[in-house]
Amino acid sequence: MGRLTVLALVATALVTVSMGFAIPQAAKQHLLNARMDVLQTITQDLIDAGLVPETSHESEDRLGEFDYEVRTRIVGGETIGVKVWKTDGTLSYASSTDFDQAEPPPAQDLATPAARIEVSHSDVAPRVIEFVFPISDEAGAIVGGFEIEQLPTSFDATMASIRWRVWTTVLVGIASLVILIGALVALGRRTLENRRRHAEDVLRQVVAAQAEERKRIMAALHDDVGQSLYRVMYGLEASQRELSPGDPLLVELTTLSGVISEVESAIRNELRLLNTDDAEQVGLRAAITDLVDTTTRESGLPVEFEHAIATAPAQPVSSILVQVVQEALINIRKHSAASTASVRLWEDDWSTSVQVTDDGIGVAAPFGIGLETLTYRLDAVGGDLDVEFIDGTGTRITASVPKIRSAA
Repeated sequence: MGRLTVLALVATALVTVSMGFAIPQAAKQHLLNARMDVLQTITQDLIDAGLVPETSHESEDRLGEFDYEVRTRIVGGETIGVKVWKTDGTLSYASSTDFDQAEPPPAQDLATPAARIEVSHSDVAPRVIEFVFPISDEAGAIVGGFEIEQLPTSFDATMASIRWRVWTTVLVGIASLVILIGALVALGRRTLENRRRHAEDVLRQVVAAQAEERKRIMAALHDDVGQSLYRVMYGLEASQRELSPGDPLLVELTTLSGVISEVESAIRNELRLLNTDDAEQVGLRAAITDLVDTTTRESGLPVEFEHAIATAPAQPVSSILVQVVQEALINIRKHSAASTASVRLWEDDWSTSVQVTDDGIGVAAPFGIGLETLTYRLDAVGGDLDVEFIDGTGTRITASVPKIRSAA
């Protein structure tokens, strides 16, 4: 699964959670506005009818008529009180004596209709919804305000239902996203695993083909080239026996015999390298041990082998690690002028690694064809190759592959 897909899914989850907070808040304001519109219509009717008292000393008939309208049209149910304030904070009317000591709303709150949930100043309820509506004279100047208080019982129940439904939807959405992400991750891993297995199968076939080709080359060198060289050598020896000790031709034949011996020795060395025990046959540690012993025996180069693995990786990974060691030791013998070398094989929880180090002259050059080929093979099984060329102090080659367990 791509990085952009993950970011998109995370962003979607964050937006979904944000909506879980935003939707109830918007619903709350919508419910308050709906109640406020109904109450504003009623209060405006009372203002237009001229029933709203301007002072607390209005005639009893007028106050009685206003009180009747208030109790008939407003008070009741969850509406627990109505107050009329003048702009100077004087209480002109209160539907209950519980509000006689109430504090007036701030003057700026009388400018426009407003609704808010407040802590109650009375003993009727701990919380109330407070609505404030301005009262204007004929000239449009604000001369006071209506204050209506309602219990929040049904409002709270409605908001609780809205929150439950919204957050249930949000959680279901997030759970669906989690399931989707899990499915995409599993699909990605399965696809990656299938590709890795395919690459391993192809590489295993390549390694097997190379092993067969190596056997064919060994047979050709030994049976064809080797036998031909032996026949040439036998012919030279026979010719040498026919010549007298001082004959100039004997000197030339002797020199030619030495050249043939060197060629035969070089071919024999190459045959030994080609005939190195394969990791699939003898195991990873044994194959590397054979390479180390062969290098020391043929070149005189001391090579230390340190290993600390409990299990060997499966094929073709083990064979690739053996090829890394083989290529590194051949390069050391041919190019490094090293006096010592070391091979280290180890594992951790995730990978198996091999490292070949020498104290030679180092090489500051691009990979040769051998190392490039090994890099491709390691990449096919999810591994990597690191080569440190340090001028004048040696070379360090490290190969690591993901751990795929099999018998050591």
